[in-house]
Amino acid sequence: MLTLRVISAQVTWGASPEMVVAIDAIVPDPAKQTDPVKREGMGAPCNIWG
Repeated sequence: MLTLRVISAQVTWGASPEMVVAIDAIVPDPAKQTDPVKREGMGAPCNIWG
């Protein structure tokens, strides 16, 4: 059984399933990503959305 009180709402900020954060969290800074492939993938949505 799930207790829904402990599941926070989430929002996506990109096209990948891993690009999701809790609604009260901060979208990660692509410049802080050490993997260059992930950094480039993270930067694309940020460039589109501003």
